Amino acid sequence: MNLGKGVAVMEVEDLLVLEYGDFGNALFGTGIPATVSFTVEWRGVNQRVNIKNTDSPADGGGWAGEVIRNVARMEWSGRVGNVSYESDPLATSSSSFAEIGKERNGVFFP
Repeated sequence: MNLGKGVAVMEVEDLLVLEYGDFGNALFGTGIPATVSFTVEWRGVNQRVNIKNTDSPADGGGWAGEVIRNVARMEWSGRVGNVSYESDPLATSSSSFAEIGKERNGVFFP
């Protein structure tokens, strides 16, 4: 991640997850092992925003952050059993809104 340039990349390969298939399976924890992989790229600087919430942490405050509003694109794939799913390539993806940034809270909050 380089906030100065407004770029970041997150890549995950073959992350083990559980495929529940429906609400009942999710409720009772009867999932089937599956894997997912994805790449997300954020790029550009449309707007820089500084946010600060000085309310009490008990009220959801006590944090500050710097956010870059930009665009992102993503590709992903998944496999459960012998069934595979795959998105179109990263180069064909687009978004109208995305954000990256950093937050300070707890002992790091000024």
